[in-house]
Amino acid sequence: MSNSPEGTVTAMTVGSTYARVATTSMTNAEDCSSNVYFRLSYVDDPEGKMFSAILAAKAAKQKIFFQLAGCTGNYPRITHIYLP
Repeated sequence: MSNSPEGTVTAMTVGSTYARVATTSMTNAEDCSSNVYFRLSYVDDPEGKMFSAILAAKAAKQKIFFQLAGCTGNYPRITHIYLP
């Protein structure tokens, strides 16, 4: 488990089972094979609270960082969101 560096959301992709999020401070976290996005699985966010927080941070250009745990679909898996 690790934390991403603090940054602002620069891009998102939204699918039926997960969303991918890019920030201004992407790193090779959790030794995953891709450092282009972090990934939020809707299974980990059944009520959409984390997804909503990411969208709000993007709209407000607010700094954000994530707690990451392992890899899913080659991307670091988001498990918690921090809005400093």
